[in-house]
Amino acid sequence: MSDFNDRLDPARFLADLAGTLHVQTGLEQTARIVALAVPMLVSDAVGSVALATRRQLVPAAAGSPALELAEQAQVELDEGPAVDVLKGASAVLVPDLLVESPWPQWTPTAIDAGWRSWLSLQLTSGTGQLIGVLSLASPAADAFDPGHTGWIKLLASHATVALDAARVRAHLAVAMDNHARIGHGLGILMERYGIDEEQAFVVLRKQAQDHGRKLRDVATELTRTGRLAEPDRRPN
Repeated sequence: MSDFNDRLDPARFLADLAGTLHVQTGLEQTARIVALAVPMLVSDAVGSVALATRRQLVPAAAGSPALELAEQAQVELDEGPAVDVLKGASAVLVPDLLVESPWPQWTPTAIDAGWRSWLSLQLTSGTGQLIGVLSLASPAADAFDPGHTGWIKLLASHATVALDAARVRAHLAVAMDNHARIGHGLGILMERYGIDEEQAFVVLRKQAQDHGRKLRDVATELTRTGRLAEPDRRPN
């Protein structure tokens, strides 16, 4: 059984961690900080974070190569505790993978990587959107007892808030970049043909539809090459 780090005040540590996470801007860096916080709370445990993207797990950070290997195996085999959480379980605890495990393909890989106990928890935003999965693994059996539960859940709560904020910032950055790219493309068409923004948008949108491409990509190509895929035609 693993214990808390006896040199650590978990309440103070998690409060400081929340402040650190609050100022992070990138998803991967945020996930890495969360993963590295796990052994500070639970001795002999290692943490990982996988993001939920289009209902698929995308490993974002792991506290060790062995844990990264076990996480990647879940993605490739589509089975394991984190996969079960992705599919709807709020949490999955396996006291000893050698004794009982419902994942016949994944379990040997996890055991060979050195893991005996495993805990995966859902990271769900306040709106109910699944952000990702926090996993804790230990080479010891029965590593996670009820005494750990409250602090681990609080860590998961901090992780959820931070990852959700980083995700929103990432989406906003993409949206702003797309807006700028399209704006540049529209400006080129407006200057070239002496048309207004609405007419330029019609031209750009038709190019995107005719070629099955995203508006952003058509605008980016126009900005880079100065021309469209087909001969430019001034709208009627």
